[in-house]
Amino acid sequence: MKRFPFFLIPLVITGCSPVNPPVHVKGDLYVAAWYAAYASGGYDTFKDHYWLFDEINPVWYNLNPDYFEDGQAPIVHTYNAEKDKNAIITLARKHGIKLVPSIQNWGENNFDDQVLVKIIQDPGKRAKHVREIVDLVTENGYDGIDIDYEALRTSARGDFSAFIAELGEELHKRGKLLSVAVYAKTFDAQWAGAGAQDWAELAKYADSLKIMGYDFHWSTQHPGPLAPLDWLEKVLIYAQGIPEVKGKLIVGLPLYGLNWEAWKTSDDRGPAASEAMYEGDKGAIALRNKYKSEVKRDNTRHYPCNCNFSTNVEPYFIYYDEAGKKHIVYYQDAKATRARLELIKKYRHLVKGITFWRLGREDPEIWQVVAEYSKSITGEK
Repeated sequence: MKRFPFFLIPLVITGCSPVNPPVHVKGDLYVAAWYAAYASGGYDTFKDHYWLFDEINPVWYNLNPDYFEDGQAPIVHTYNAEKDKNAIITLARKHGIKLVPSIQNWGENNFDDQVLVKIIQDPGKRAKHVREIVDLVTENGYDGIDIDYEALRTSARGDFSAFIAELGEELHKRGKLLSVAVYAKTFDAQWAGAGAQDWAELAKYADSLKIMGYDFHWSTQHPGPLAPLDWLEKVLIYAQGIPEVKGKLIVGLPLYGLNWEAWKTSDDRGPAASEAMYEGDKGAIALRNKYKSEVKRDNTRHYPCNCNFSTNVEPYFIYYDEAGKKHIVYYQDAKATRARLELIKKYRHLVKGITFWRLGREDPEIWQVVAEYSKSITGEK
């Protein structure tokens, strides 16, 4: 997932009324989504389409980077976490949607494992952190917790598995759920992040593994599709070889896009790409219309990409800004989402459901696609 500043936590609960659903549909496809309070439009999407969701994961919490300093709370709020919080809680409660907030390990500038490693490598500190998370869940009446601890060094693999095992056991004693966000990978990678996540071990104690099925290209890399179809299938084929994940796998799909300033040479990287949602003043559609750009969905590899993909389903376009700088924008729409859902259908023996990063200013037609797909997999008419 992405990044959030934070604030100290006060915790509580109340609400507002939802709109009436235009359609009633629930197939056997489990549908979840992450909600980021920093982003506009997320609550509106949830309010308008709550009838599609089985679970909502608001990214409300962060492991305190000052965890070991005296007088500091172990867990703090992410930026703007109180925004629409009571309304989300009320809406979820009223309609039986599981409320499973996310906790991250965001540091000063990115995900940071320094504090986390000190906690999980020590059995006493690890048990204490398990109690802190369980208390957070039970005191607030949540249905569970979504662990999004990223960028963990590979040497901590065993310690992270032990942490998830202990946390899962304690949550399950109380009838609570444990979800773990994991990096997409096509083999048992040994680099930081993915290398610290042993899917087989995690799945023994988690109720769901949420694969972050995006960032094949990312903001500080060269331009390209976030989730090409052939890569996503390789991720699912890898998962198919791990019996423990069957029925616990939730595939994360992107709702966001990225706007890169094109690189001129391999040594002359442009600035990090900015987020480009479908809608909004600086969204993909507004930019495409402003610069009258041609939209493509081909498999072009933009310099200096030597990446391996052959089935891009995402729309993209190129434009030159007022300073003459070339930009390449990849974004998500209903057509791309439909193609990914059709792929996932082939792996329903393995996949429990889908989730999305993140709600707000997405192509509104995506939700009709999800509704249609949910009905199609159960034979509903």
